[in-house]
Amino acid sequence: MLIIGELPVHFGGGGSIRNEEILKRFKGKLDFEFIPSVINIRNSLYDNNYREILIKKIHELKLNVPYEIINIIDSNKQISTLKIINKISNVVRENDIIYSQADVPEDLYLLSKLRGTHKGFLIQGSWFFKNLLEDVKIDYVSNIDIKYNFIKYFGITIKRSLFRNFVIHYLSKKIDFINTINPYNPEFTVIKNRGITKNIVYPGNAIDECTPFSSKKENYIIYPARTSPTKGFLLLPFILKKVVDKNTDLKLYLTVNKDSNFPYKERFLKLIRKFGIENNIEFLGLQHKKRLFEYISRAWAVLIPSLRDSYSLAILESLCLNTIFIGLNIPTLNYLYNDLKPVILANSLREISDKIISIYKMKDEDYKSLFLDKKIQDFINLHKDWNIVAEKELYTFTKLNI
Repeated sequence: MLIIGELPVHFGGGGSIRNEEILKRFKGKLDFEFIPSVINIRNSLYDNNYREILIKKIHELKLNVPYEIINIIDSNKQISTLKIINKISNVVRENDIIYSQADVPEDLYLLSKLRGTHKGFLIQGSWFFKNLLEDVKIDYVSNIDIKYNFIKYFGITIKRSLFRNFVIHYLSKKIDFINTINPYNPEFTVIKNRGITKNIVYPGNAIDECTPFSSKKENYIIYPARTSPTKGFLLLPFILKKVVDKNTDLKLYLTVNKDSNFPYKERFLKLIRKFGIENNIEFLGLQHKKRLFEYISRAWAVLIPSLRDSYSLAILESLCLNTIFIGLNIPTLNYLYNDLKPVILANSLREISDKIISIYKMKDEDYKSLFLDKKIQDFINLHKDWNIVAEKELYTFTKLNI
């Protein structure tokens, strides 16, 4: 068996963290070789420090990576993504099962070119919507600050959307099974009518640390996510401005270093200067898990107004740490969390701002009571063990006729 997956380098996102946890538990139960994501390999060719951390991670996890792939990583030759995919496909032998741990378009294209008896992948996130119009709409909303100049970004949106749609439709002819951690993921709704074995992995995520550091809430909300428009990063100033107009004390903490060259920095700083909310934003810098959990425990809410999400680890962490989560009401999140009172999914930025203010005014006993609900306790307990998630995913391979 061959597995393709993105490993967390530096501070990895929820998807790569999930990959690592699942790989740890596949060891000893599956005989498999591993190829790091095309994303990992590409980044390693352009960043020596990144490459060293990637190689170290491979050794730490004791992953069996073919030496030809290690040679590509060590080559230090800056080549295009397409050339990386072609190089890998030319040296990898045929396998009985080839499985991609996520629906990263580059990895899916690699999957389509490899030789295997059974080929499939896991749908983790929302890489595209059902059609180009929906993709453009999402990018338009998530880049709210540049509506006047959206034509500049329109071409990029079309190119990315068409590529993703091409990959997913082309790939559906090359694979015979798919897994998903959320049946409302758009890719799953596109492919589910094809003659392919389909599996829902539930629970699809877990959190292994779940002890609140403090029951006392302090004067802030926190955004512990990437500085990406589709995560709602550029919507934060618009939300905070409405909150500050009614409550000038509340602050927004960001897990990013203000002095670093983080993505969309200039646009974000321009917005907070325009709205006069510089003093209401605290740049914490990147935080290790224990320290981050301390901040989340003391926050009134975790705020991530994401427009593309699936089975958010951030929501699981927020619930485990007895902190309310606030986001936008998108189908994937609604499917998983709509019955949980501490998860607030709003239909507009104005509604998010209003919810933040109402949460800030809650009495301590009312706030705490939200987390005593049996549904919350059952949900958290179900998501406390990565072994359960790995077993559910392993079971999908037994359905294949090998």
